Amino acid sequence: MKKLIVTADDFGYSAYTNKAIIECFRKGIVTSTSLLVNTEYFNESVKLLKQNKKLDIGIHVNLTEFRPLTKAKTLTENDGNFAGKAKWLDGYFKDADKKEIEKEIEAQIIRAISSGLKITHINGHNHIHIFPKIAEAVIKLARKYGIKYIRMPDEKAIDKSQRLPGEIEKRNIASKFSKLAKSKILKNRLKATNAFYGILDMSCMDFERLSRILSSIDDGASELMVHPSYMDKKGSGFHNSGQRETEISLLTSKKTMRTIKKLKIKLTNFSTL
Repeated sequence: MKKLIVTADDFGYSAYTNKAIIECFRKGIVTSTSLLVNTEYFNESVKLLKQNKKLDIGIHVNLTEFRPLTKAKTLTENDGNFAGKAKWLDGYFKDADKKEIEKEIEAQIIRAISSGLKITHINGHNHIHIFPKIAEAVIKLARKYGIKYIRMPDEKAIDKSQRLPGEIEKRNIASKFSKLAKSKILKNRLKATNAFYGILDMSCMDFERLSRILSSIDDGASELMVHPSYMDKKGSGFHNSGQRETEISLLTSKKTMRTIKKLKIKLTNFSTL
């Protein structure tokens, strides 16, 4: 059977993002979300998630944006905010303190669990969770807190249209580190979906591209990562892109739902796998 988890990342990033994800869950195909816990919208996010109990929740491990929950000196810049993703991609994980990484990730997990939310999976903001050192901490803490699923963003291209240089670079980095982490994840009796989609079409998703993804899904469990959000003029360039609102339309479209039904894909989430 073809099973698809549609995960909307960045819940908690802003009120605009939260509104969009809830809408795509209530009116569309989103079945799961990834929660950022170190933002000013955390309490609001918890309230919304408790009002939408069937929306599956995962921890969106964040070491690249906003401020840490712990005193993480090797993970931050002089302003007290996390080192940005560009620095991590440039190999910053080699110098970051492993104990500080583990302590911060654990604090993020504890904050979510202590709020009364049920956490079913772990992934990372900017896919930071599969970087060396960080993946080891994620695996250890997933076992400690009974979280069974870890995202493996090892995406395989469907066709030649998926050749935007920036997205290919992101895919290649994520795939490289996923392959390094996968054996450790399986060795520790943790799980991942059979397939993953969402990086290569992230900046240009439209109905044609979404249809190609849906048509390529095989038997087993697959995950599609999406980033719906209403435009926030004060937000980051990523969340202030019209593409984010385009995704809202795609994810709530009756045409999309008919396509999923036609292809005999069952929408599901991590808690029901």
